[in-house]
Amino acid sequence: MVFQYSFISTNMKYKKKIQDFLDDPTFVNWANGTNEKDLADWNARLIEYPELAASAKKAKLIVKGISFRPKEVPQENIDRNWNRLMNTLELTENKEIRQLPGVKRWMSIAAALFFLLAATWGIYQFFQSPDTLEFRTATGETKNVPLPDGSSLLLNANSKVQFSSDWSRKDIRTIELVGEAFFKVAKQPKGGKFRVQTPNLVVEVLGTEFNFNNKRAHAIVSLVKGEIDLIKPGLTPKTLQAGQTAWFDEERRGFQIVSNKTAYWSNWTVQKWSFGDGTPMAEVLKRIKETYGLDYEVTDPGILKKMASGDVSIESRTVLLESLSYLLDLKMTVKNDKLIVSPAESDDLF
Repeated sequence: MVFQYSFISTNMKYKKKIQDFLDDPTFVNWANGTNEKDLADWNARLIEYPELAASAKKAKLIVKGISFRPKEVPQENIDRNWNRLMNTLELTENKEIRQLPGVKRWMSIAAALFFLLAATWGIYQFFQSPDTLEFRTATGETKNVPLPDGSSLLLNANSKVQFSSDWSRKDIRTIELVGEAFFKVAKQPKGGKFRVQTPNLVVEVLGTEFNFNNKRAHAIVSLVKGEIDLIKPGLTPKTLQAGQTAWFDEERRGFQIVSNKTAYWSNWTVQKWSFGDGTPMAEVLKRIKETYGLDYEVTDPGILKKMASGDVSIESRTVLLESLSYLLDLKMTVKNDKLIVSPAESDDLF
């Protein structure tokens, strides 16, 4: 009874100041789920005093180290600010290839000759070429890869890079990337070039820091420091300045460049996603799929109208999904490697 009286007497203090929640060790225990008694006590208090719920919710997120601001934006604003960008970055669909009648037999012969030549060339290369170094990451994993010239790269989840073992002795140093990586390139020697190569875009630098995402239909390059050249066969190279993000638009046959998206594409390197003033939930779900390998299902189309803003921790999948659940009033459940997203029920708030 003494404890209950003490809490009631400070009811208004808790209601007005989030810092008072943070200064209370029993509340911190509740937020972290580290003490069963404090967990039960605070659950009871929040039921008895619902006016504390909003402040308690914000304080809990602060305890978990989450800085994040949700908001809803009219659909027309989403279309205006994001559709042009995201429509060009959609994952491509597989296209059926049809064979013409009478060509099948000749294609079989050609294929046999091709594989014979490839095998011969492979044996030659085995004895003549230097070894290829390869680094991979699994779902949810990142890996730091130091390079022979003093440069380095941080490989994001579900990605791969490879380069030859005598790479540092070459004038043109090429790294092949599949997936996503953040590069810190040391200043190159006079006449030397550092290239990152993907099937649809090449980045050439002298010394700089940039993020290269090759997980979408169109590779996305976001430059943090320095200058880089974007090279597309058959076109004049495009120079990108610090703070700019670019991708190649096949329909327009040109590079599209935007500003103020560098943090969005590169802050995964410091264990957070930075959504800025607003990122559609559809894009957030796409990044979850790319990083954690989770397909997703949305039970209410209205969820896709929600906008994520601010920063959110990605130290673990659990922390990320908890953050999004709390701050966007959503229920996120993983079942059989699929993320089910639905509106939060009242019981899900705490």
